[in-house]
Amino acid sequence: QQGVDDEPLAGLASACGDGEVSDEVAEALAIAFLSRRRPHDALEVLKQIQPDMLGASWQAVLAGLAHLQIGNPSVAERAFEDAAQDAGLRPLALALLGRAHLARGERSEAIAALNEAVAQWPGEPAWQASLASLYLDEGSLDSALPHLQTASELAPENGAVRLALARALRDGGHFSEALNAFERVLPHAP
Repeated sequence: QQGVDDEPLAGLASACGDGEVSDEVAEALAIAFLSRRRPHDALEVLKQIQPDMLGASWQAVLAGLAHLQIGNPSVAERAFEDAAQDAGLRPLALALLGRAHLARGERSEAIAALNEAVAQWPGEPAWQASLASLYLDEGSLDSALPHLQTASELAPENGAVRLALARALRDGGHFSEALNAFERVLPHAP
């Protein structure tokens, strides 16, 4: 494929184009294209994969990610809804569905999808932080605080989450807790 920017990726792309590659290698190539923000190339590779081999739900997740990168959140939304039918991928698909809703400007639907994802997989700090951010944008500090606290506990090294928690506590009038939270941020400041 034209424009592949590194030698290993070029070799994978060439083998995939010749049809001499396994579905697992094609999956890796699609993910590599997505990580390089080349969604059209990723979709072309995904078309070559047999859904029964990789799993139609995982293929839907990857296709949905590609469509989000392209700027087709409606198509991504349908892909993530399809992927959410798979119980094993449901939390991930719901979190991604939240991103698709947000890309379409559907904030309440994004919050609902992220809430469902967090309920099924509460140990993912990025989803907790994303949900808190949405609540803060909506002006719902009381709804945001538990998610910020959980995200901070799950990822104590994440300075942005610690700072968001400290600010939310301050804004909520929890000054003693906010002071403690700010003190935990300061040792990590450059």
